[in-house]
Amino acid sequence: MEYPIFLKTLDSRLLQSAIAEEIKHALLSNTTFWHSIQNVAANYFYSLSFIKEALLLKKRYVDEDERDKGIRQSLNLGHSIGHAIESYSFQTATPLLHGEAIMLGLKHELRLSMQLFQMPLEIYDAFCTLFANLFPAFDFSYTLKDILPFLVLDKKNQQEIRMSLLKDIGEPILQMHVSMEELTTSF
Repeated sequence: MEYPIFLKTLDSRLLQSAIAEEIKHALLSNTTFWHSIQNVAANYFYSLSFIKEALLLKKRYVDEDERDKGIRQSLNLGHSIGHAIESYSFQTATPLLHGEAIMLGLKHELRLSMQLFQMPLEIYDAFCTLFANLFPAFDFSYTLKDILPFLVLDKKNQQEIRMSLLKDIGEPILQMHVSMEELTTSF
């Protein structure tokens, strides 16, 4: 596999962190893309072909929804809770990188997707396996109480907590209201 030269300038933790966005893109893409990443080594995510496929998905959403009022909001998958975890982490001795926090956010938001939209359990299980394989030494402790102040400050959450979730691979549900009770069950 060929790797872009700039990737050689990054340390292993930064490289690993970047995988989170690519996993999100695979979840939003299609089953072929999603299944293609199930049993691959981390290096696969740094190949030019994989980076190109992930970027083309993002470009398609941005081109289709320049003002971020529709399908582009699906790119927030994992980010509502992920950003809150990331912000909380800066108050601890072990701040997280963006991708690390997004992986945790994806885990919670995929749980919510199962609860609220009957997303298949197989997707959640496959995600958890990917997480364990690609982030084997990752450990960060937090509670809903820890991150809640940051979650309610999210720019998308004016009067209520809203997040983009997933019904199935390639089927995002945009900016859905999530109650405190529903949120609690995802932790």
